[in-house]
Amino acid sequence: MRLRKITHTVLSAVLVTAVVLTGAESAAAAAVVGDTATPVALPGHTDLLVNHVRGELYLAGGDQIVVANGAGIPVRTISRQTGVSGLALSGNGRRLYAALSGAGAISVINTVTRREIRRYPVGTACPGDVALAVDRLWFSASCSPGSDGTVGAVDLATGAITTYVTGLPTAQGAPLLAVADREGWGVRLVAAARDLSGSQLRVLDITSGEPDPVCWGPGPCDARIRGIVQDLAVTASGADLVLATGAQFHPVLSVVGLAEVHTYPTGPYPTAVAVAADGRLALGSESPRGADTDLFGFDERAGEPSWTYEFGTRETAANDVAPRGLGWSADGSRLYTVVTDREGASPVLHTLLIEP
Repeated sequence: MRLRKITHTVLSAVLVTAVVLTGAESAAAAAVVGDTATPVALPGHTDLLVNHVRGELYLAGGDQIVVANGAGIPVRTISRQTGVSGLALSGNGRRLYAALSGAGAISVINTVTRREIRRYPVGTACPGDVALAVDRLWFSASCSPGSDGTVGAVDLATGAITTYVTGLPTAQGAPLLAVADREGWGVRLVAAARDLSGSQLRVLDITSGEPDPVCWGPGPCDARIRGIVQDLAVTASGADLVLATGAQFHPVLSVVGLAEVHTYPTGPYPTAVAVAADGRLALGSESPRGADTDLFGFDERAGEPSWTYEFGTRETAANDVAPRGLGWSADGSRLYTVVTDREGASPVLHTLLIEP
């Protein structure tokens, strides 16, 4: 979450778009009524972000950001975004922030002109994810697996950079970030740091603009959990955190106290989470056998999915829902899903039409 020359390339002349209408295999799949599949000209995938204000989406991978319209058709490529990983948006949708791990900086892109307009160097840090809250641009960083993982912030008014957290595990890359903002609860930043065999969650109260050194209960402000967190998202209420981690379930933890309050039964090896404005969830899994269900739609706190979907296989590989590869349109009628091969390469953007 996330000055050079920008290359404007209309990808529709280069990419092939295939429209696949997939019939439901069971009653649960009836809510998916259409699927448009579009190959994306990126070497891999690191993040997907939907701009609800402008009705477009951004896909990061390699050293580029691809801009697609609301129908899921790529329309522009923003180049020279070295090692782009996490993405974040301003509230008005006019600024896109991109963590550039290969450049030691965070780029700022005008979403109207689709040009980079500023870059914040962050010293020797290699930013991996970004999040915007309380007039600060928060970022996690790690320059190599096993190095010291940190969380810092850029003051957008002054440009000053401060590191607040150090010593986080990074065996699986830089920590992932999410922001929970609930009236009466303040604003909290959640960092998910990934180790070799598990993850560490840490919640920072950033309501005042800087992390509160006191952990206000109930419950702890940090916790160890099993599994490697591949994605995380805060529920529409701002009270809970949905994780893509573990083997067969997407667990739900309370933001305050980090207690497990629910689990969504999904497929093997969860990879992605997306929360719609009305609270509905889309949960993705790796589908290791190729024939497993890839995607699950849930109402919040439901025990069973309201619909499921399977992307099938390609000629040479299975289609896996990519980590951080899900996003809803503003009205919840479209679900954008990035699938890759088993090596995380050859991304394809699927635009699914979802019945209300």
